[in-house]
Amino acid sequence: MPKYTEESIQQALAAVRAGALKHQAAKLYGIPRSTLINRLRGSVTRKQANSDQQALSKDQEDHLVMWATVQAKLGLPPTYL
Repeated sequence: MPKYTEESIQQALAAVRAGALKHQAAKLYGIPRSTLINRLRGSVTRKQANSDQQALSKDQEDHLVMWATVQAKLGLPPTYL
């Protein structure tokens, strides 16, 4: 499991775009230099790359989460239809 987050990658990308050297930004944010370079070249996250293999789209998943949260707040169990 990586010890860095998507947020730290975005911060490192912003730093490089602002003029920082790639190896310095990678070290500062604790990201492998190869990961930073790949993202600068346009690669996407694993989650984005595999999104077409998911059973639900992001919108469907968000809607389902919202529905389940409302059901739980109402004290109702989820139903199976």
